[in-house]
Amino acid sequence: MEQIIVHPLLYVALLGFQLITGGPPMLVAQAGMIIAADKSHPPRTAEATPAPDVPDPLPPTALPIVPAIPAPGAAGQQKLAGLAAWSALVGNSVTGKSDDDDLVEFYAKNGTVKQRVGTETNTGKWALKGQKVCFDYGNDEDETCYTVKVQGSKATFADEDGNVSVYTILPGNAKKL
Repeated sequence: MEQIIVHPLLYVALLGFQLITGGPPMLVAQAGMIIAADKSHPPRTAEATPAPDVPDPLPPTALPIVPAIPAPGAAGQQKLAGLAAWSALVGNSVTGKSDDDDLVEFYAKNGTVKQRVGTETNTGKWALKGQKVCFDYGNDEDETCYTVKVQGSKATFADEDGNVSVYTILPGNAKKL
């Protein structure tokens, strides 16, 4: 049987994901299979000299991406807040109502937000500021910052005035914005 070596940082990240979301126990094994299938990195043997322990460089804006919708039966009712909640939304969409209009937003990994309210589409930027996420659509208005919470497939945004909106999380760019 071939020995599977998983990079320690990947292993820790996957275990953290599993602990936070309760989510699929096979994730670590699946990552190992993907790495094992990559023949450009042969497995280490006992005789091989270990590589120096140098951390992989990550861009300063890199966020851990967590799927927004947990596996059925997983800890879907676990509450996430702050960075963990926002990480669950990056790469995904939310949908709901803004006043009486249908709203859809997609949060791209590159810091772009695409929004459709009714029939009007806007593009802006999102940025983390402490435990809040702030949006700037480039118009004359100031950016708006929100405290974000995620529980199951629901995302709650609370602005600085205490206004609260609850949206449904959809995987990926569900409405092709």
